[in-house]
Amino acid sequence: MICFYFGSRYLSYMESDAGNARGLGMVLNAEQVYGVIGNLLVLEFTAFALLFKYTNQQNINTFYSTTSGNEFAIDYFLKGDGDESKLYIFDINRNKWKKIEGEVMK
Repeated sequence: MICFYFGSRYLSYMESDAGNARGLGMVLNAEQVYGVIGNLLVLEFTAFALLFKYTNQQNINTFYSTTSGNEFAIDYFLKGDGDESKLYIFDINRNKWKKIEGEVMK
């Protein structure tokens, strides 16, 4: 919705003395500005709807997650298969796995 704010800022600038002093005049009127913004928003929502419709439904849960980065790092270490996969923990920030630092040091 920030687009509508900037559309109104554009219109107020073009109507102000600053816009007229530069000889810009009114390039687009309010109907055109808000029409373009509205059409772009409809296009954006349509694109997202099509993306979700044609995405493999088994993978739809990969678009979002409620797991934090810290939780992911801890789970990756604790559920890792073997020592090689657990070494990944040392490539990330120590603060992410501080809760299990004793387990990691073992």
